[in-house]
Amino acid sequence: MYKKFKHLVINSALLSIFLITPYANASEISEYILEPMPSWFTERFTEGQLDISKMMKDGYTRLESVEIQKQMKDILDNDPFYAKLEESGKTYNMVKNKDSYILKALETAIKNVKERKISKSGFTYQTLKQDEFYVVFDLDETLLVQWYKEGLKGNKYYDFKVSNVAIDNIIRPKLTSPAYVSLTPGLEKAVKDISKIKGCKGIIFFSAKLDNATYEVVDNIMLDGKPIRNFLKGLFTRNYLVREQEPTKLSKDLRFIDESLQHVIIIDDNPTRILDKQKKNLREFPKYNPDEYLQAKNETHNKTITNYFEKLLPIVVGEIRETAEYSHKNKMSFIDAYYPYSMDGEAEVLMLMKQGYSMKEAGEMLRKTPDIFDPKFFFYQEKK
Repeated sequence: MYKKFKHLVINSALLSIFLITPYANASEISEYILEPMPSWFTERFTEGQLDISKMMKDGYTRLESVEIQKQMKDILDNDPFYAKLEESGKTYNMVKNKDSYILKALETAIKNVKERKISKSGFTYQTLKQDEFYVVFDLDETLLVQWYKEGLKGNKYYDFKVSNVAIDNIIRPKLTSPAYVSLTPGLEKAVKDISKIKGCKGIIFFSAKLDNATYEVVDNIMLDGKPIRNFLKGLFTRNYLVREQEPTKLSKDLRFIDESLQHVIIIDDNPTRILDKQKKNLREFPKYNPDEYLQAKNETHNKTITNYFEKLLPIVVGEIRETAEYSHKNKMSFIDAYYPYSMDGEAEVLMLMKQGYSMKEAGEMLRKTPDIFDPKFFFYQEKK
């Protein structure tokens, strides 16, 4: 059955889009394709990840490498023949064996990125000054929620609706009300306020959500009556997730936004999606719960609940503004100034406050004496 399907696919006119590129032969680029994760791994979208480190050794930038991965996966995701093979469980071995069909998609993606300069994210890499920075936002449970029940009650309980085509059910069970989307209170104001902070070079969205589902949701978010995508520096989706070996998982790698990691933070409710070595760049965000918020707002009028959710984003904006001012005044990199607000620093701040320091004093101590809180393990870490 597989051979028959493969024969049909190869002879299909759809393959006319697959063009051989001059950058590497098939045997060379086949080494870029990582073996898919074991079949028991719950995230089915792990096939087709590329070896970013190897690609960089061959002269690709990190951003080019993840863009090639994204476009290769897009070609396969949007091919109906490949989709049928995937439904029947045939694609796992195709990726594992580096089938010529997969290689053709990779070749086309390389050509798209290197020759045609096609970028699906819209992001352009640039070197930033010491106090300049990007702010990256996760979507699901951070800036919005699509999977909740209260949306069934009417238009007071959702911000907009999306089509069922965009339902992202690969890693989730069938849930109630997936067509309704509720935005975290204050999203529009937060984006505008952050963009006005001195040193901010742009706001980026990065979601692990299915690519087409992400696009439909984002294209429904408006800012001053215009699509919010017009205001973004970049939009990264599931196919940009990279695979690291230790531990083996798919993650949001901030290095293709800023290789130095000194000028980028991510606001995300899910720390497991962030590379372990990038927790200094992570501001862990409480999950937005629209069922509780909308019920309190429209029915029980419980100010304790509504105030809690409505103050989440303004607090984050205030932290970013304070960090930017401190970074500029003290001639310190943005990320070093952000240390007290990061996941790496939050436990230290809490402990210092329990020892009698104010929050401001605790933050100052982390910024001025970071080595106290970040020991180096001499037998495997390089000395400064």
